[in-house]
Amino acid sequence: MTGLQPEACASNAVVSPCGRYRYALGRRWSETGGIVVWIMLNPSQADASSNDPTVRRCISFSRQWGYGAMIAVNLYGLRATNPDELYCEVHPIGPENDTYLAMACREAGSDAGGRGAVVAAWGAHPLARARAGEALRLTGSHMHCLGTTANGCPRHPLYVPSAQPLVSYRQAADA
Repeated sequence: MTGLQPEACASNAVVSPCGRYRYALGRRWSETGGIVVWIMLNPSQADASSNDPTVRRCISFSRQWGYGAMIAVNLYGLRATNPDELYCEVHPIGPENDTYLAMACREAGSDAGGRGAVVAAWGAHPLARARAGEALRLTGSHMHCLGTTANGCPRHPLYVPSAQPLVSYRQAADA
């Protein structure tokens, strides 16, 4: 794998040597179409050879919108099935997380002539607020979302209807 772009082999993952952090997860189903980068709160256990419900949902949305690949990155790199586990970790972000977050967003912007999209999808967990501003700074990208919660957080893909449209994140947050 070069950079973060998913290869034609369909899937890859960037996991720390200790296995505690996952920095990026890529899936490609078509050589045509751009890349959707999904920025969520933290990774669960999906890896290069297995999907979890969130990854399956991200793939479904991405395909529905006509994209050919997706990359999942996170505000926090620590792999945890319960996001509250992030509170118990001294370094929940992970030493390379921000590098991969920024790199994925650059690849979405350069792929297929700029046809990629960056989707904020970290949900309403309290720890998301602490990192959302940094994510916006790191990405340097215009972000989209699947709508926002009552307090302006971008909705998580598991908690929206499958027909949910992609909207501008800033526009949705201002509404």
